[in-house]
Amino acid sequence: MIIALIFGVLNFIAVVFLDINASRAMRAITSVVVFIYYLFFLRCNHKWLFTVLLLIILTNIGLVFYGFDYGMLLFTMTSVVVYLLFSLKAFLQLEWMKVKWFEYLSYLLIFAFNLYSFNYLSDIISPLFEEVMMFYMLKLMGFVGITMCLIVGFYNSTRASFKSAYFMYAVFGFVFSDFCAMIAFYFEIAPQIFFFLDRGLFLFGIYFLMRYAYEMHLEQQSVSN
Repeated sequence: MIIALIFGVLNFIAVVFLDINASRAMRAITSVVVFIYYLFFLRCNHKWLFTVLLLIILTNIGLVFYGFDYGMLLFTMTSVVVYLLFSLKAFLQLEWMKVKWFEYLSYLLIFAFNLYSFNYLSDIISPLFEEVMMFYMLKLMGFVGITMCLIVGFYNSTRASFKSAYFMYAVFGFVFSDFCAMIAFYFEIAPQIFFFLDRGLFLFGIYFLMRYAYEMHLEQQSVSN
């Protein structure tokens, strides 16, 4: 908890006092520290978590070099893969028969609204992209992220446990972090505020992913005992 607070403070200091690339580098360093904590302190032997955390590091490295095509491509591609891994894990554990009709209705309405809103906003910034492929990679990332939120929302509603809630909080944190970063970077609407939100939501997501990892660790211990 103390380490989390320290890196939280360091990240917010970086957002306020450092330039955007140095601030993103601090985010990448944080993801590396989280990965080390997972490997050597939490010691949860879970291939899915190992893969996701490693891909999050690659995502943040891509974000550091986002001003270049290769950085943007690395960021969007790895983000899509991470989103797909989250979606697949939730989908395979989802009990569709337990989802109530009003949950289907409300979640799908929110899903449709978010898809429309993201599509509308992304079309506004399309002239800013020199490479058409980069624009469509960003668009794909947004669509996959929104779909992931829908699947994970259904997953948590049918499981209703601390573990499923931590999983959902992590997912929402990562997706809304990316959305705030898009608003700050491309639209330049109160960028300082949205970069704060971006970093805070990323830390929120990574914190609850570690809470989820700890629950997985406890499950492994109970099985081994």
